[in-house]
Amino acid sequence: MKKKHVTVGPFGGQGGKPWDDEIYTGIRQLIIRSGIVINSIQIEYDQNGQSKLSKKHGGKGGGEKTVKFDYRSEYLLSIWGYYSSDCALTCVQSLTIESNQRIYGPFGTEKGKYFKFPLTSGKIVGFHGRSHHYLDCFGAYLEPSSDPNQSKSVESFPYTRQQTVVGPFGGYGGDQWDDGIYTSVRQFIIYAGVVVDSIQIEYDKNGESVWSHKHGESTGGNKQTVKFDYPNEFLLSISGYYSLESAFVALQSLTIQSNKRTYGPFGSEIGNHFTFPTSYIGSKIIGLHGRSGSHLDAIGAYLMSRRISSPS
Repeated sequence: MKKKHVTVGPFGGQGGKPWDDEIYTGIRQLIIRSGIVINSIQIEYDQNGQSKLSKKHGGKGGGEKTVKFDYRSEYLLSIWGYYSSDCALTCVQSLTIESNQRIYGPFGTEKGKYFKFPLTSGKIVGFHGRSHHYLDCFGAYLEPSSDPNQSKSVESFPYTRQQTVVGPFGGYGGDQWDDGIYTSVRQFIIYAGVVVDSIQIEYDKNGESVWSHKHGESTGGNKQTVKFDYPNEFLLSISGYYSLESAFVALQSLTIQSNKRTYGPFGSEIGNHFTFPTSYIGSKIIGLHGRSGSHLDAIGAYLMSRRISSPS
C-alpha cells in the first residue's frame, strides 16, 4: 500500500521564489548557512539507497554548518525555529534539527515567531519553501509511521504537554486573526458555497462557552453547523483545499475530523490540498488562527500534544 504523506507549512515570509524538493526515502544531511538569519539550506536526500543533493535554497552569506546523520539508523523527526515578524524582511531566523538520536543547533538567531514541524512517530522525507537572498520560509513532507511496535514504544515514554502552532494554510489576503488557546472546541458554524465564505467557532474554556468573532464577511454560501458531543468529542484534524489562482487565493473547502467522526467536506474540493496532521500522540486542536476578509482566506491551528521525552 502506498504511504500517505502529510504536508506542513511553509512557515515564514512571502518573499523569494517558491521551491519544492518533493518526497524521498529519507534525509542524509543538511548544509545550513546562517548568521543573524538562515541564509540558505541544502539537503542531501536518500532515494532508495541513492544520494540526491538538492539545489541550495537561499544566498551566500553566513557561516556554514553541516548536520550529517548516521545514515540508515538515524532519521529526521522534527524541525523547529523562529521567523521574523519585521514586515521589511520576513524570513527564517533560526532552525533546530531533531533526529531520533539527538538535537542539532539552534542555527541562527532565536527571535521572532516560533514554529515547529510536528513530532510524530514517523519521519520527515522532503522539504518545500521560498528563498532568494535568504531562506524566506520552510515546510516539510511527513511520512507517518506504519509500524505498530514503534507507536507502542513511543506511547510508553514519559511526556509533558506541549502546544504546537501549525499553518495557516491558504492565501495572504484579508486581515490576520487569532482566537488564541482554549480547553477544547465545541462547535463550528460554516458558510460555504464555491468557497468557504466564513467560519465561527464555539470554544470551551474550563467548562465555559466562548464564541469567536465571525471570520469572513460574505453572506453567501450555505450555513452548516458542526456540533460536537461535548465533552466526549473533540477536534483532531482539519483538512481542505485552497485555490491556486494568483488573483484570488481563498479556502475552497474544509473537512472536520473529531475523535468520533468526519464532517464535510464543506465547499468545493479543488486546488491545493492541506491538512493539520493527525499523527500526534494524544493530541487535539485547542484554538484556530488565520486570515479573512470577504471570505476565509487561510486557516491554521494550535495543537495540544504529548511531547515525547527519552526514557531515563
